[in-house]
Amino acid sequence: MMMMDPANNNNNLEKLNVNGVVYDLKPIEPSSVGEGLPYAPINWPNHGDNWRWRTGKRVSGDGCFLDRYLFAPKTLPKGGVRGSLAFYSLSMLKSYIRENFPNDFHRFFASFSWKIPAAVHDSNYISSQEEKKSTEKKRKRDIHSTVQNKGKQKGTARSVMASSALEHKAITEILIFLRLNASQASKQKA
Repeated sequence: MMMMDPANNNNNLEKLNVNGVVYDLKPIEPSSVGEGLPYAPINWPNHGDNWRWRTGKRVSGDGCFLDRYLFAPKTLPKGGVRGSLAFYSLSMLKSYIRENFPNDFHRFFASFSWKIPAAVHDSNYISSQEEKKSTEKKRKRDIHSTVQNKGKQKGTARSVMASSALEHKAITEILIFLRLNASQASKQKA
């Protein structure tokens, strides 16, 4: 099995070599889901333990998805976010593997490609880290502006309003995520 740096486990964005078998890293559409190679491990840590993956919509300058998710098989010890086995970042995944499988850390990351090339070349999907930061700053300014416009309220009321706006955004994002999953699941069944 090849060994590579888990933070950048696939410098070649066209092929992946796992145990002498070469997989083509074909570009994937936004909001796609799948199971196993080349974008998630198979038979790891045990035979039949196949991982699933999902892509978001944002694409980095190198043509790979910024938003990439990995879902562990149900047979693994709990971890990840809120006790589930969904990993939304490479650092979260690294922590889980180091904690639960310290001897298999490099073998795990050599078994699939963390980076997923995007089939999208539309600038509406392409986003840089600076654009992401700019969007976050704008959102915070909008919340601040909303709070200031309601300036008659004082102290705690202002922080409650800002909190409510953030909670509303988080709930909206969760609903969108659930709708996309339901849509993808019904497409796969069809």
